[in-house]
Amino acid sequence: MCTLTLIPDEQGYTLTMNRDELRSRDEAGLHRARIGSVYASFPVDAVAGGTWVGLNSQGVSLALLNCYQAPSVNLSSSRGNIIAKAIFGGTATEIYLSLTRLDVERYNPFDLVLVGRGRVHQFRWDRVEYHWRSRTFSKPLMFTSSSERLAQVEAYRKAQFSTWLDSGNSSREITQFHLSQEASRASDAVLMDREQVHTKSLVQIRVDSRVATLSYFNTETLSANLKLPETATASSKFFLNNRLESLEISA
Repeated sequence: MCTLTLIPDEQGYTLTMNRDELRSRDEAGLHRARIGSVYASFPVDAVAGGTWVGLNSQGVSLALLNCYQAPSVNLSSSRGNIIAKAIFGGTATEIYLSLTRLDVERYNPFDLVLVGRGRVHQFRWDRVEYHWRSRTFSKPLMFTSSSERLAQVEAYRKAQFSTWLDSGNSSREITQFHLSQEASRASDAVLMDREQVHTKSLVQIRVDSRVATLSYFNTETLSANLKLPETATASSKFFLNNRLESLEISA
């Protein structure tokens, strides 16, 4: 139950993702770590300990959406562990190759998006077939999921995205789309609001020729049809030389 957008530009790209989750399921803030020469940063789920989106010091991003319409079974491995491990794989090419060899039988269905400069790779596992495709990253893209009424919800959000694109906004204004909510369609909105589930947080990743930044905004900072606060709940900045330059956390 998430919405992901990817906006390319001449220098790199902007990735923005809403996480829709149970109101009772907490998040544990932003995590950073290093394995070998690769640093990475990602928000953490307080229950399972995994993540749904991440950035590494090569300027590579990963984002995962649950595939609710495919059958699920009781498994010990959380889908949130996929990104938490794969993000340390290095370059987009190296991570791509590792994901083609992923032991998907351990996980429930998912859509996984890998973003590097100029290319987007999408992996899908539906518990019947694991397949992937790559495409040139030259136009804005949107992905979404929903645990109920997927066709209706997806059509509504795609129409909202098309309207946003037609308005001629820049990539820096994409959060307008991610915070959009019509009161009469709150359960279908990008900033989703249902009885037991709502948009829990928002992550935005910006990558240009020199710097990659991940900004995490928690529930308290998200308001329908308003702007995000100037300061994120937490953020990580990478200068693209395999070194984590800084981690800034706001209380």
